[in-house]
Amino acid sequence: MAPAQHPMNRYSHIEEGWLAGENRRSCLFAQQAGGVLRDLQRGDSVHFSVDGFSNVGRAGRGKAPTLSFYTGGTTGRPKEVVHCSERIRFAVHGFLKQWGSAPMHIFCCLPLYHVSGWMQVERAWESGGTILFGDYRDLLDDDLARYLAGRWISLVPTQLQLLLKSHLACSALRKTQGILLGGAKASPQLLQDCRHEELPIFPCYGMTETAAMFTMLNAHDFLNGQDGVGKCLSHAEVRLGLNSCVEVRTQSICLEKGDSFFDQKTWFATQDVAHIDEGGNLHIERRADRIINSGGVKVDPQFVEEAILRTGEVNECLVMGKSDEKWGQRIVAYVTPVGVDTEKLKSLLAEKLDGASTPKEFFAADQLPLNELGKPQGYRSS
Repeated sequence: MAPAQHPMNRYSHIEEGWLAGENRRSCLFAQQAGGVLRDLQRGDSVHFSVDGFSNVGRAGRGKAPTLSFYTGGTTGRPKEVVHCSERIRFAVHGFLKQWGSAPMHIFCCLPLYHVSGWMQVERAWESGGTILFGDYRDLLDDDLARYLAGRWISLVPTQLQLLLKSHLACSALRKTQGILLGGAKASPQLLQDCRHEELPIFPCYGMTETAAMFTMLNAHDFLNGQDGVGKCLSHAEVRLGLNSCVEVRTQSICLEKGDSFFDQKTWFATQDVAHIDEGGNLHIERRADRIINSGGVKVDPQFVEEAILRTGEVNECLVMGKSDEKWGQRIVAYVTPVGVDTEKLKSLLAEKLDGASTPKEFFAADQLPLNELGKPQGYRSS
């Protein structure tokens, strides 16, 4: 069902008072969101970047304002993605149709310059809810249960991995309306730990180009052992294309990305290898574009990561290819915590991996080189 028709500028009826922060720092995020909305109210298009946002002038007579984000995926090569407000609205209503018509009150701890952060503002406003900004790390120390009770929160696996170590954070998360988990593939161990803590996890799948999620698994099914990222929301459909990679056709597809333009009939091809089970649930397996070619041998880094995790010597790991004059790419592994015995790790992996798949270097650190959404940063897979 299509959303009801709004004026050309659907932001013109936004009211004050529904944006707030729980401390001085998060109040700045609320002010930033308010600034974006005021630009949109005036009919200005908005350009997001890591440094903040800027308006780029009026959209023009007869045109709706646009919102521009940057995405690099796992390639490390950012491209501008341009959305229009009406297509974004399809993504909002796809979620609301699945969840219900109740106002959506949100605790937002993702940056607004990522589409997954901005979409929380859109969902709260469109549903008649409120949004409170904060830092997810505050859940480790402050008793924020009173703030999270009855609200939705969106997290990525790296954030959730940290919060699971805190009884205080888990207690607060259990009081939420739901935890939307996306941005990267969650490990089986992380999901098992979430079930053990009885957290209301809603695994979902989407991307910048689709205005965030277009599939979702409900928390009841998750807690009862269902894996995957659920079925399509009403505004989208998926199929498996070449090499079993996900292709999506959605009413929330962006207007353009780089030099490419899209309409709502486009089948958008991803690099996510997946399968669909008998119940219609989508299961993301790995990224096709993460394959490492070392000396002519193609290595799946996820296979290596799983072998490293099975040793029980590390908390987290990330395997990548670094440029090498001799091999083209050499395999390196980043592991946590910083005190990992890498020599012992190498010895254990000698029994699990062949020479071509074994990392040539290990880097132990307090945290993996990931951005706010759990994507590799500072290193390219090719």
